[in-house]
Amino acid sequence: YFYSFKNELNYFKDNYDLNNIKTIYIGGGNPLIDLYLFEQINKLLYSSITLMSIIEYTVESNTLNINNDIVKKIIQFKVNRVSIGIQSFLKKSLIYANRVYVDLNKIKNVLELLSKENIDINLDFIIGLPFSDYKKELKILEKLLKENFNITHLSFYELTISEESYWGKNKNLLKINEQTILNYEKALKELLEKYDFNKYEISNYSKKGKECKHNLGYWYYNDFIGLGPSATGKIGNIKIENKPDIYEYFKNNYKIVTKLTQKDSLKEAILMNLRLIEGINIKKFYNKFGFNILDLIKESIRKYDIFFIIQNDYIYLKEEGVDILNKILIDIFLEIDNKIDF
Repeated sequence: YFYSFKNELNYFKDNYDLNNIKTIYIGGGNPLIDLYLFEQINKLLYSSITLMSIIEYTVESNTLNINNDIVKKIIQFKVNRVSIGIQSFLKKSLIYANRVYVDLNKIKNVLELLSKENIDINLDFIIGLPFSDYKKELKILEKLLKENFNITHLSFYELTISEESYWGKNKNLLKINEQTILNYEKALKELLEKYDFNKYEISNYSKKGKECKHNLGYWYYNDFIGLGPSATGKIGNIKIENKPDIYEYFKNNYKIVTKLTQKDSLKEAILMNLRLIEGINIKKFYNKFGFNILDLIKESIRKYDIFFIIQNDYIYLKEEGVDILNKILIDIFLEIDNKIDF
């Protein structure tokens, strides 16, 4: 894996200028599980990228792996943000989802270790897990927010089920109550406002100035590179996807390169931008694509008039509109297809 990773990094190093990279995000679940490999990957990154330009360096982790040695190592490599996959505080929900349960005391110990070093902490949750009780979940979350931990960011993703997964094939066993999810989100918003968290994207809340810069780049439709199996990247109008098969990665037979049309790029930018609470910057969109977004999607704006707000050079969705974003996007894309034929 390490040899293949090195080859892939060298490919980008030889073909692109990596000195302007502003953020690094090492994800994929639990990369801190192997400290030696994490160290080797970072040495490679340091040899290829001018890390002086990095303003945010995030690593994902499970609470079970974080200890004093790990914290020393992430400080050594200038990691300034750690994203922890909590998913749920409830044991029954995690067992049902085949996730490891970690008790609250262990979570607190980890948060304290990271907070002492002033490392920004994000906590990830999944809304809609079986046996979830949002009142209990939010009560525990509030206990953590009351502590002097450096929790600056929170992510809440709705449970999604792949058609090919066990639950996708046994939908009758999985009962997701939509009203419960709505209740969760309403109570969540009220709680987080109390602790000065702002919702800046469909699934993400942060303290002021602590938005995830790496993900903001993605939602602004900036360029980025991805390394490793299943990683994706975009450079200009070129989309690069890596196959998930690790053995194909070892054989150097894994890259799927697609040239995006202007219409493809335009649609992707709209999809990404409308996920943000601030929405689409009208001037920047025109400068990038040569289209006035207000004219381009005029019929869709008229159809969903009660959900759109046009203000201060931005067009964005009210919260009720964000809730039906996928439905709105279908109409927007149909309208674009009818207006643009390239």
